[in-house]
Amino acid sequence: MRRAFPLLVLFLASAASAAEPDLEIVARVRAERLIFHQRPMVEVKFTGDSRNENVSDDERFNLPEEVEPGVIYRDIEIRAVITTTFPDAAALLARELADLGVTVIGAESDDRR
Repeated sequence: MRRAFPLLVLFLASAASAAEPDLEIVARVRAERLIFHQRPMVEVKFTGDSRNENVSDDERFNLPEEVEPGVIYRDIEIRAVITTTFPDAAALLARELADLGVTVIGAESDDRR
């Protein structure tokens, strides 16, 4: 049976320095007009290893933090960024590859934080 290669591993391999996250997800939404029929309830949850350093941030353009139902907002843009770091990215990568039957030779721990 062939197993899908985890997307997470692709991001881990590209981490360049301790100042950069191991994983970054960026989403951007634009709209000419936007109307809310009720106030949205927005929540970001991080699950998993509590040693990870998780950050969630968003930038809003032409859209207040607290929106009002029935108001038409024009030319809006929202940019959301979610980042995380893994306490031992190299070990995580080695485990994922081992599950795929790949042996990593000369892998070092990634305790950079």
